[in-house]
Formats: sequence, C-alpha cells, structure tokens
Amino acid sequence: MTLFWLSLVWMAGIAVSLPADLTSPQWASLVGLSLVASLLFRKRKLQRWTFVIFLTICLGAWRAHLARPVIDEAHVSRFNDFTRPVQLTGIVVDPPDVRDSYVGLRVQTEAIQAGGGRSRQVHGLVLVQAERYLPWPTVTGFELPAI
Repeated sequence: MTLFWLSLVWMAGIAVSLPADLTSPQWASLVGLSLVASLLFRKRKLQRWTFVIFLTICLGAWRAHLARPVIDEAHVSRFNDFTRPVQLTGIVVDPPDVRDSYVGLRVQTEAIQAGGGRSRQVHGLVLVQAERYLPWPTVTGFELPAI
C-alpha cells in the first residue's frame, strides 16, 4: 500500500513541476535537502514520512523537468501551424516508412525557408508525409521539395 501512495505523490510532483518553474539545480538541491532531512529524522516516524513524501514530490518534479523538451528560437516547432509554404533542408534519419498512399520520413532539420524569405538555421525532428511514388534519392541527406 505504501508503494501506491508514493506513486500518487510522485505523480503529484509531476503535476507540480510546470507551475513551479524551477531549474534543474534547484530541484536537485530540494531533493538533496529532503533526503538529508529524512535521514536525520529517521527515528521520528511522522517527520521522516513527511520528508520522504517531500522527497518523492521533488523527484517526480525533477524528472518531469528533465523530460521537458527545450524549444528555443531556433527550434523547428516554432513554425507549427505556419500558413504559408515552407522549404525544409535536412537529413533523413530513419528508413522510410512506406504506406499505401504516402511515405513517412523522419527528417533532422538543418534549415528552413518560410514564405519565400531567407533561409535560417533550425534544429529538430520533422515527420514528412511525401507522395508515395516520387523518385527519392537513396542518399541519407537531401533537400525536400516545398510543400
């Protein structure tokens, strides 16, 4: 039963991580302090469990913080829901996923040219659905046609 409650507390820590907006070293400090406090109060059951619960919350929040993707100004996801055509330059990182009506390509982007403007450096993975019967090059890097 203890594992069930600690799992719930872990999930509460995940929920706390976004509004708390602490950095990774701050979460690590809270984890360290709560671990030391739970060890210092190991003979007092109520205080020990209070710090163990706080430790579990901090561990869940820290893990969620580390799993959150970093999306900066140079990330390709900044162009999600862009209404004009874009031209991506990148490298296909996985074998093509051939389907009935299209080919799925995972592309590690290097540059984007949006709306006929100048090309800018970007990073991130993009899933491209290309036409099924286009003659794609067999090399691992190529420039995708404008969509």
